[in-house]
Amino acid sequence: MNKPTPRVAELHRLAAQDYAKGELQRAAAQLPAYAPAAPFWPSTEPSDLAVAIRVAQQMLDSGDVLKVREALRLLLRSLGAEPTPEPGPAEEYTPVGPGCGAPATVRFEGYSPRNGLAHGSLDLAVYACTDHTTQARTKWLDGLMPYRTATAGASRCGERFDFTKLGGGQ
Repeated sequence: MNKPTPRVAELHRLAAQDYAKGELQRAAAQLPAYAPAAPFWPSTEPSDLAVAIRVAQQMLDSGDVLKVREALRLLLRSLGAEPTPEPGPAEEYTPVGPGCGAPATVRFEGYSPRNGLAHGSLDLAVYACTDHTTQARTKWLDGLMPYRTATAGASRCGERFDFTKLGGGQ
């Protein structure tokens, strides 16, 4: 067997010395020579309720009404107790219909026949933008005889005015 060079022998001596030093430190700490690492368990995500409670506690002294409302909403959601939305107000005579709400460029009047005339009774008026003129004329008038006029005022695409509900046009 070949004798190691003085440089390699010195490296072996330093490694043995370092190992012995580590053994002394482990013994002083009363640890075994090999201490396995503790198992890593991923932390669990807090529940919705825990988050909502924490947020509500932080917002308890807040003077900001919006923050307090949001905290209460989160708490109610986590408990599955969100309030059900109440029905909106009754439909008015000029609801926004299927249009996009853009400024109207055209008004279509819908007539039903009366006394032998095709344009006998004005029953409905619908407003449309340039993009929805065909749809307004063919679909929004509910089969009434269409008559196209220019718009006046601040009407929006999809708005409609039903004269039959007001008793007008008789």
